Formats: sequence, C-alpha cells, structure tokens
Amino acid sequence: MALVSVRLDVTPWDRAIDGLGRRAFPAMARAVNRAASSGSVQLSRDVAANLGIGVTGVKKQFTLSQASSGNLVAKVLANARPLSLKDMGARWPGAPEITLTRGQRGFRVTAMRFGKRVRYEGAFVANVKGPLPSGVISPGHEGVFKRLRPSTHKSPGAWSKNLPINELRGPSVWLVARKLAPGVQAKAEEQLVKNLEHELGFALAQVAG
Repeated sequence: MALVSVRLDVTPWDRAIDGLGRRAFPAMARAVNRAASSGSVQLSRDVAANLGIGVTGVKKQFTLSQASSGNLVAKVLANARPLSLKDMGARWPGAPEITLTRGQRGFRVTAMRFGKRVRYEGAFVANVKGPLPSGVISPGHEGVFKRLRPSTHKSPGAWSKNLPINELRGPSVWLVARKLAPGVQAKAEEQLVKNLEHELGFALAQVAG
C-alpha cells in the first residue's frame, strides 16, 4: 500500500493542455514524479528523526513507483521488513568507537529505538551466511543476534547446545512512516501544483518559441 500517492487533477490547466496537445503528458508526468520524489525525501527525514537514526539508511527503505504519460500517478512505498539493529546505530563492547571500562563482562549491545538508546543484554554481533529458508545462498550480512534459552541443539562443531539464535530487529520503516505520511501527503500535493505550473509553462514557452 502506498504511503504517499500523488494524483493529478488537470481541470485547472485544461486550456494549457489543449494548447500543448500530446506534449502536455510528459510535462505532467515530470511534475507528478518530482512531487512524489520530494515526498519520499521528506518522509525519509521524518522517519529518521522519529527513530533517532541517520537518514542515509532510511532512504534505502523507500521506493518510488513513477508516473508516466499514460498513468499520471506516482506512489511512495516503504519496506515493511523490520530494521536490523545495525541499521539503528548498534554499538557493542569491542567496537572501534566503544571504550571498555573495568567490570564489563559478556556481550552487551545498545541501539537506538524511537530516539532512545536501548540495551540488549546477552546480544552479540556476527556475520551470518549460508542457505536461507528459500534455498538461496546468502552472501552474508552482519547483524545483532541473541541465543534463545534454554538452547535445544548444537551448531556444527559446537561443544554444547547453543541454538537456536534469533536476530534482533527494530521497527520497520513502513510502520513508522504510515503515521507520518498524512503530513507529507499534504506537502506533496502543494508541491505538485508548483511543479505543474513550472512544467506546463516551460513546455508552452518552447511551443511558442
């Protein structure tokens, strides 16, 4: 489901569209896509601020379904998969930016969650690779994990029972973004009007020239 959907009502610009003919549709599609793109950027910033994390990783969670001359609708979509704690600024003893103090033992990971740093006792950071349930061979990814106690079976080569292990994750970008989308939707619609005036005006000037 789209978080932000930019649809075009061309009624106020009927005269300009009649004057441009077929040239009007690419101009209108550009206006719609620019408005949706602005909405995607704004939503990324709002979600990052809400979670208290950097915006770069959040932007990668959004995709834009663009408008075309035959379909003047653009949509901003978001990944519903929960974020890895690595994407949420996970820090742990032994990481380059962490200084250990006397008395610290075992594994401890902290990560941002809705603007607050949360501690996950007994968690650890590891790079996991191998076959996924789908049968695809994973090239590996680094994440934050925690053993589920009591353990019931062993991993290959282990001396004692140490599985299963669960990857810890935070909320999904989609879950947070859907709460913030109405305000971004309104701004995108305002931006669409400005974009359309610019694009149609530019196209008319080219025809007149």
